[in-house]
Amino acid sequence: MNKGPTPFTYNTEMILSVIDSGVYGTDALGMIEFCNDQLATMLGYVKEELIGQQAHQLFHERTTSGVVRDEADCMLCQTSSVVSKELSHVLFWTKQGNPIVVNCMIRQIESAGKNKGAIVSCQVVNQQERSDVWMRMHNHLLEMILSEEKIELVVEELSRVLDTLLPGTLNALFRYESLQGHLHYIGGRNIPMAQGELSSGLDQVAIATDVFSDGHSELAETTSLDMTCNPIFQNFYYYACEQGLQNYFSYPILSRDEDVLGLLSIHHKESWHPSYDELAWVESCAYLASLVMERESRDQQIQELAFYDEITKLPNRAHYWDTATNIMEKVKESQELKLALFFFDVDRFRTINESLGHEVGDELLQAISGRIVQFCGDGRFAARMGGDEFILIFNEASSRDQIVFCAQEMVHVMAKPFALSHEQTIHITISMGVAIYPEHGDDIYTLTKNAETAMYVSKDNGRNTVKFYTPLMKSQIDEKMWMAEELERAMEEQQFAVYYQPKMNIVTGQITSAEALLRWFHPVRGTIPPVHFIPIAEETGKIIAIGEWVLRMVCKQLQTWQTAGVSCLRIAVNVSPKQFQHPQFIPQLKDIILEFGVDPLYMEIEITESTLMDNTEETIHKLMLLKQMGIHVSIDDFGIGYSSLNYLKRFPVDALKIDQSFIREVQEDSTSAIVTLMIALAHRLQMRVIAEGVETEWQLDFLRFHGCDEIQGYFLSRPMAVNDLETFIVQLE
Repeated sequence: MNKGPTPFTYNTEMILSVIDSGVYGTDALGMIEFCNDQLATMLGYVKEELIGQQAHQLFHERTTSGVVRDEADCMLCQTSSVVSKELSHVLFWTKQGNPIVVNCMIRQIESAGKNKGAIVSCQVVNQQERSDVWMRMHNHLLEMILSEEKIELVVEELSRVLDTLLPGTLNALFRYESLQGHLHYIGGRNIPMAQGELSSGLDQVAIATDVFSDGHSELAETTSLDMTCNPIFQNFYYYACEQGLQNYFSYPILSRDEDVLGLLSIHHKESWHPSYDELAWVESCAYLASLVMERESRDQQIQELAFYDEITKLPNRAHYWDTATNIMEKVKESQELKLALFFFDVDRFRTINESLGHEVGDELLQAISGRIVQFCGDGRFAARMGGDEFILIFNEASSRDQIVFCAQEMVHVMAKPFALSHEQTIHITISMGVAIYPEHGDDIYTLTKNAETAMYVSKDNGRNTVKFYTPLMKSQIDEKMWMAEELERAMEEQQFAVYYQPKMNIVTGQITSAEALLRWFHPVRGTIPPVHFIPIAEETGKIIAIGEWVLRMVCKQLQTWQTAGVSCLRIAVNVSPKQFQHPQFIPQLKDIILEFGVDPLYMEIEITESTLMDNTEETIHKLMLLKQMGIHVSIDDFGIGYSSLNYLKRFPVDALKIDQSFIREVQEDSTSAIVTLMIALAHRLQMRVIAEGVETEWQLDFLRFHGCDEIQGYFLSRPMAVNDLETFIVQLE
C-alpha cells in the first residue's frame, strides 16, 4: 500500500539547511534553481544573488588567473554522460574574486533519457585536508620518480600539485643551462605568457637576484618581488599587466652540492608570500624537481627519501609500516615472544624550537636519534614517525616485567643532558605510551594507534611518564577531542560568560575589587568547570582568543559603569602563560582599552608565578609596559611555583595572591608559619597581600591578625553575574 506525501516530501529548505556541505541544483542549461545558505556563505553571496544565475559563469573552475573557461574545458560541465561523479580539489571563485579549493559530488537528473539538470554538493578543503592531500601527492610524485617517468610528466604533475595547494597562483619550472647561462622552460600549468618571453625575462630576473651565483645557498633562498613596478621585469611587463599579475616568487632548484639546477617560478595577481606550510610545499616540490633532474646519480638518495628520515636518518613512517608488519608476522608465528611498541615524543619540544630556533631543534632530534640507535640492538627497530615523535619495536620480550624495565631504561637514557654545538646543554624528558601484543591489539595498525593513545594520556598526566594502554584511554582521548571541538563552537555561539568574585579589604570591610572568572554554559552538558576546559584551551592555543574575549567583556563592563556614572571597581583578569607570552598581548590590550575608552587604573592583570620565571627579562619588560599604562599587576597562586626571591624583587608587581591550598591548611602549624612569612615578604617588597579561597571565619581572623590586606573566597561570596555583584555591593554599604 502506497503512503501519501509526508512532511519530509515538501521540506527541502529544512533538509538543505542542516547539510554541512554547500548544495545547489541547476536546470539543463546550468541555471541555478535552488541552493542552501552554506553554499552562499562559502562563495560570499546571499542566496538571492545565486538563484537564476549561470553557475559556470558565476563561480565554476577558471584558469588560475581567473579567466572563465569554455564549458567544454570545465570539469564540472563535462558530466552529462555520467549519472554521478566525484571531483576533488576543484577551484571555485568567490564573489570577491578569490579562489577556494573544494571537493564536489555531482548527480545528474534525467527524465525520459534526457538531461534535466544536476544537483551538486561541495565542501571546502581546509588546511589539514590540504596537508593530507600534499602527503598523498608527495608520495605519488616519489612513485613517479622511482618508476623513472619522463621528466616532462613529472614536471606536469609537480605543476598540478602546486595548482592544487596554492590556488590563485601560476607556476612554471625552468632548467638552468649553465653553459649558456640561460633558463630553459620545462613546463608549467596555466601560464598565460609566451614561453620564450617568460624565459628571457626570468633570465634577467635570475641574474639580477643572484640566483646563478656560486654559494647561492648562503643567500636568501626565495625572492618575492612586485612585477608591476620593478624594472627587472621589463621584458615581460606587458604580459604581466595583461593577465593582471603583480607578484613574482621564485625558489631555486639546487643539487646536493648546492649548484643551481633550475628555478621554480610562481606568480600571483596580488601581493603574495607563502605561509610556513606553503613554503614547505614549494621547497619540497623544488627538491623533488632536483631529484628528477639528477635521476641517474640520485637513485640511492631517492631510496633514502622514500624510506628514511632526512634529519635523523632513522627509518621513516613508510618504512616503519612495512617493517612492523613483517615483525608482527614473525612474532605471531613464534607464539612465544611478546611484541611491545614504545611510542614517545619529546616534552615541550615546540618551546625548544621557538626559543632556541629550528636549527637547534634539528640538532637535538639528531642527538636523540643517536641515542635511540645505541639503545636498539637485536630484536629492536626504531623509526621517526614525524615531528618529535618516535617509535620503538621491542620484540624480544618474554614478560611484561621485561617490557616495563625496557621502557624505564629508555626514559632514563633520554633524561641525560644533551651537549649540543655552541656549548649548549639541553635537558629533556619524554612521554611514552606502550602497547603490547596480543593484549592491546592483534594487528600492527591497532597496536600502533593504541600506543599513540597511551602516549597522549602520558602527556596529559604531567609528562615524563610511561603509560600502558588501557581501553579506558580511548574514551579519555575522545573526550579531549570533543572538548577541543566544542570550545571552537562555544566561541562562535557565545556560550561563555564572565562572572565576578569580589575581594574585600580586611580592615575596612569594603569591596575593593573583583576577579573576572570565565564560565562555560554548554547547551547539552550544562556548566563545564574551568579546570576541565582551560588546560585544553591552553594546549590547542584557543586560550589566546578566549583570553582576548574576556578582556573585551571586562572593558565593556567598565565602560558601562563609567557611562552610567557608577563608581567603578578595579577588575582583575587572569592571563594565561601562552596569552601573556604572545608578542601581540600588550598591543592588543592597548587597543581594547582605547576601543572602550576605559581608565587603565581599573584594570588588573593576574599572572601565575610560573609565568614570571619563563623568559624572565622579557617578562620584566612586559610588566614595565603594563605599569606605564597604569594597569595593576598581581601574582596569582603564589607559593605553588618556583619564584627566585632574587628575581621577585625585580618584578614591578602590586600584589601577591596566596594560593588557596595554603589558606585551606592554615590551621596547621607548618602552613601557618609559611603564610605568615609570605605576608611579611610581600609587605617588605611593598606589595599588597590577597588571600584567595577564604572559607571560614577562623581563616579570616588569622589573616587579619597577621596583616593580610584583602580576602577572596566563599566566606565572602561565590562568583556571580554582574547584576548580582552590583546588588551585593549595595547590600554591604
